[in-house]
Amino acid sequence: MLSEKLKQLRAEHKLTQAQIANILNISRSTYNNYEQNVSEPNIETLIRLADHYHITVDSLLEHNVPYLLDKSLLSASQRQLVDKISKLTPEQCGHVDAYIQGLIQK
Repeated sequence: MLSEKLKQLRAEHKLTQAQIANILNISRSTYNNYEQNVSEPNIETLIRLADHYHITVDSLLEHNVPYLLDKSLLSASQRQLVDKISKLTPEQCGHVDAYIQGLIQK
């Protein structure tokens, strides 16, 4: 829950509600409403919070989607492999997986 995540992050960074509200350029009562789950921050505030804590908005919202892949973190050859694999049938993927496992064990 976002309100709990906000409390946790603020405590970890040893900030008061007034300090984080000042950083976000909002009132302390507005920030308090976020932590009390009375209201939720708009997208701009979520982005500022994520930037301040050096995390992603997904992490802030605890929206972890393990099946999504950030292709920007891959090399060009890895991206090409991912693109090719995405066109395979489940059976073909099984064969590729078995082959890769064999390579890893060598």
